[in-house]
Amino acid sequence: MKLANIHKHYIALLLIIGGFQSAQAQTWTLQQCIDTAQVHNKNLQMSRNNMAIGEQREKEAKANLIPKVTANADYKYFTNLPYQLLCRVCSSIRNS
Repeated sequence: MKLANIHKHYIALLLIIGGFQSAQAQTWTLQQCIDTAQVHNKNLQMSRNNMAIGEQREKEAKANLIPKVTANADYKYFTNLPYQLLCRVCSSIRNS
């Protein structure tokens, strides 16, 4: 029982010492702190996204001011016209 408690204390002590050593090994400059805060700041990210959305909406509104031109063309050439039908129409016109 005592041996288990000693091991628990020993492990806890190792973890605490290891934590202090890793905390001391990492020093950040002021610029690194500012950059990290800007990257992970959700409000700043949302503001940037809202600005991008606003810019896109502005482009869309300006695009609606530009006149739109549409053109449509159609050409049909019938090579297989029923000549007999035309002749009947012509003969009926002559008879009248």
